[in-house]
Amino acid sequence: IGPDDPELEWFKQEDGLSDNEVNNVYEDREGNIWATSSEGVNRFRYSYFIPVKLPQPSRYLTLVTASQGSVWIGNDSNSPIRRISENDSILNSMAVHGRISSVYQESKDTVWWGSLAGIFRQKRDRFDYFPLPRQVPSDWVWEVFPDDRNGGLWVSSGDYGLIHFTDGVWTFLPGPEGLPDFGPSASFHGSEGRTWLGYRDGRVFLLTREAVRAYSRNDGLDIGRIRVIRGHGSQMFFGGERGLAVLENGRFTTIRAAGVQAFGTVTGIVEADDGSVWLNEQHGIVRVSASDILQLAESPDHIVQPHFYDFLDGLPGAAQAQFRSSTAIQTSDGRLWFATDNGLARVDPAHMLENVIPPPVIITILNTDSNWSGPQN
Repeated sequence: IGPDDPELEWFKQEDGLSDNEVNNVYEDREGNIWATSSEGVNRFRYSYFIPVKLPQPSRYLTLVTASQGSVWIGNDSNSPIRRISENDSILNSMAVHGRISSVYQESKDTVWWGSLAGIFRQKRDRFDYFPLPRQVPSDWVWEVFPDDRNGGLWVSSGDYGLIHFTDGVWTFLPGPEGLPDFGPSASFHGSEGRTWLGYRDGRVFLLTREAVRAYSRNDGLDIGRIRVIRGHGSQMFFGGERGLAVLENGRFTTIRAAGVQAFGTVTGIVEADDGSVWLNEQHGIVRVSASDILQLAESPDHIVQPHFYDFLDGLPGAAQAQFRSSTAIQTSDGRLWFATDNGLARVDPAHMLENVIPPPVIITILNTDSNWSGPQN
């Protein structure tokens, strides 16, 4: 192997190495590679998450699934909407500068993007822009979701409330009876034709063609402002500013987790193919195993044993806590993508290597009722 061999990887100070001159290299029992230099000690380790480099500026990301394992990414920095492939290359960079704040995927080929002062309709690689009507103050479009009763879309802009949109025309129809006057802070349109809406006052509403049903603290819902809603069938998950709740058989339960006093703000929820549930949460990225999810279905008071991932696992930053409608998704190839406050990261849950090697135990002091033994001088 020569210095120009394509299979040879080079690491320098610009890659994070403490110095360009390394003294010793050592592989430990867990497969970590340690390298020492006159400037410090360096460790190379397996990373679960792969950070994705995005052109700057790229902040406050909104994600939606695209074809062939790729993902569309919008952001509020007035830079283009981009399509990122499964190998992290930029496939498309649309000349759309809309400062994206929300997204609703109507079908495989049609996506609606909420932005500052309007919405975009994306059909494959074509984008059409529809500005908010002049009667509405210019503000962020926080939610876009379908109107299953009348057709078209409901759009929530700032604190104005809901505005109806169909076939390029805005109309001021009265919203579904029973909803608050202000707009929702989260929405989710399920495959069963039901639409869930969450609000800043902590309430949740279920919209069907027949009726509107409200949920509140009286139903066990107590996680503050609702930030994200995901799920299917009888089991629905709700992320709020004060934790995570699950709805089972018409009753909400705040999920308790071992190792933390409570889950913090949850902005992203995604269900992986293996039945596990992943969260974009203020502590980092959180994985709740499929077995824990099954036990929650049987006993909502079950305490889950989550696994937390942070920058040591390859995340480029902390979980994105800014208000966006989609900060965690699963693409068609089964990979999971997460928005952080410093970029984007992906993980393949089907190929995660767990460290099963127990750490070595060294006894330095032994204490009994009558004697103690420790290091000798």
